[in-house]
Amino acid sequence: MACSDHPGRCGVVLQGGLDFPEGLWEMLQNCHGYAGAGAGFCLGFQWRGGLVRITTTQDQDNIATMFETTNVALDDGRDFWKDIPAMADAVNRAETGTAEIRKKAGDQAPTGDTDQKAAMKSVLEELMLHVADQLSAMAAKKGDHLLAAKVDITKSTADRLGSTDLLIFAKGVAKAAAENAEELATFYKIPASELAALDAAITKFDGMKTAPRDATVQRKVATLSLPEAIIFVRGIYRNELDKMMTRFKKTQPDFYKAYFAARVVVHRAATHAAAKKTEAKPG
Repeated sequence: MACSDHPGRCGVVLQGGLDFPEGLWEMLQNCHGYAGAGAGFCLGFQWRGGLVRITTTQDQDNIATMFETTNVALDDGRDFWKDIPAMADAVNRAETGTAEIRKKAGDQAPTGDTDQKAAMKSVLEELMLHVADQLSAMAAKKGDHLLAAKVDITKSTADRLGSTDLLIFAKGVAKAAAENAEELATFYKIPASELAALDAAITKFDGMKTAPRDATVQRKVATLSLPEAIIFVRGIYRNELDKMMTRFKKTQPDFYKAYFAARVVVHRAATHAAAKKTEAKPG
């Protein structure tokens, strides 16, 4: 599978690669219903000489378009939230961050290690959430409250985790998966190869982590690589605006529906083929 076969889908290459087992490409490409864990948005992967190629270029544009569409929906309902200080502040930060992302996309070249770290965080979150969800289902069936607590994680929670905390939680999920590997393989169709992929992602990200920096939104986004900026701004939508919108579910149902309809990422090919929605959840 060569890059030339998929225009616009070749992005950051993790130097040294990850030793992902055969067939994992298809699993990750489908994202198992996630729009990216954590870090992430739905990433595509392809093999080339043992390297995993993370295809983010078109995905980044699709997500930025989703941000802009959501901002339009918010602006249309401005009369409903303009007198709510917390929401007005979150909307302002989201709009500022979106504008900075578009500016960055226009003038920023790939930044090497920082791009790779942000992309790797998305990979790790995808794998961790996938395995954690299956373990959570297993725990519910067995009434195993200890296991349930070890793997209790959502996309929103994962977004808020720093590098160190993400690694700690991911390692806990990997340990729980190893302890229940036979049951995962037999009843949940999670083969050992997928657990090995999670371990590989943990090892890779562990060598990339750095301490987060604090700043205002505009300065923060300006200092980040493009993938990091998207993750940062997406957190404003996922962790603040999505939650504040629940107050309008009954009082302003049309506004509520329009907002969450806009929050779905429409995956458009770089060749401008017909757009299609592949994810029913907010991105």
